[in-house]
Amino acid sequence: SEEAFEMLKSQLGKAGRKNMEELLKKGFKLRDVIELFLDTPAPEEEEEETEFALKIKQLVGDRELSTDDMLALVKSQLDLSTQLQLEEMLRKGASKEEVIKHFMTRERNKKGQKKSEF
Repeated sequence: SEEAFEMLKSQLGKAGRKNMEELLKKGFKLRDVIELFLDTPAPEEEEEETEFALKIKQLVGDRELSTDDMLALVKSQLDLSTQLQLEEMLRKGASKEEVIKHFMTRERNKKGQKKSEF
């Protein structure tokens, strides 16, 4: 659990580390603090509507798509190198839902905005 704590600390910004240390000082168990931080999205990760996500939502419209259909739709809108990145994420054990969320919140359009690396 110490290993998970160090890994989590390295992922947090200055404010996140400070919050974590304050919770520990207040007597929270390390495991509980780790779970709290893992379950709470970082503010900058909250629903960030990218052009890519808006395009996918327009294509979906009012339809309810299965996870497989949604993944296929997302993949159909990606260039070849990004499709390979998507396949690699699945091979490495990411769930279909995680992959969809990754591309819907982090994938950028081609107009010079950067793509995040997985």
